[in-house]
Amino acid sequence: MTTPDAAPPLPGFSLGAQGAEGRIWYGEYLGRPAVAKERFSKAYRHRKLDEMLTKQRTVAEARAFHRMGDIGVRAPKVYLTDVASGLVVMERLPGVTARQAIIEAHAAGDATRVEAVARAIGDMVARVHAAGFVHGDLTTSNMIVLAPEGGGEAAGGGSGAAAAAAGEAAAAAEAPPGGSASGAPRLALIDFGLSQRAKASQLLEERGVDLYVMERAFTSTHATCPEAFDATMEAYAGSGAWSAAKGPASAQSRDGTLSHLQRVRARGRKRMAFG
Repeated sequence: MTTPDAAPPLPGFSLGAQGAEGRIWYGEYLGRPAVAKERFSKAYRHRKLDEMLTKQRTVAEARAFHRMGDIGVRAPKVYLTDVASGLVVMERLPGVTARQAIIEAHAAGDATRVEAVARAIGDMVARVHAAGFVHGDLTTSNMIVLAPEGGGEAAGGGSGAAAAAAGEAAAAAEAPPGGSASGAPRLALIDFGLSQRAKASQLLEERGVDLYVMERAFTSTHATCPEAFDATMEAYAGSGAWSAAKGPASAQSRDGTLSHLQRVRARGRKRMAFG
């Protein structure tokens, strides 16, 4: 692993966050607000294996960003991919995380806003699943409530949830990919480092695990408003994405996914009880 004070991957970028898999840098790329995700080497892995995994995951994540646009899910535009160094430079989206939006709305007693964001999450996840993809890390920190066109700071810049909410009615008629013309919050999905296109034989299981990860994230982060996850799952089950899908992504497959979620929950409870 590189040292914590490693130089930024591009001039003018500053460190925003660091995790087990890499670093997030903020800056500008060709005059546009950008995020650079840099995967660093792992000293405990064999060098050849480490290089192979870094390249595979970098390419897979960059492709996932592109594929989201094809299925009507907003995701950052990719500006640059450097496979050799494990670097992806992408658009920095204006808005706040869904985590922040839900927490602030709940603190303000705005149950309508909490439900609106939660339902937008459910519909977005349904679009991803109906297209045969799983995200792998469905936390509300990996979802951005987009600010209206021309307003709000880029996510990670410290703007409040009110900035993302302001002007949504004016932007509602625009109906961007994954959004709606009804005034519902416009969401985007980020961090596709663990995403994959599941095999048909494993699709129900993978989706069930994806939903369980999201449920656990809601339980830990939004424990004081359990109605948020209920609204998310209601919107997930009722999303129009299922009626438009065929074969493995059909409404019947949706029902199978929800059944698998119950099985994954049971395994999770057993693991917690017996270790």
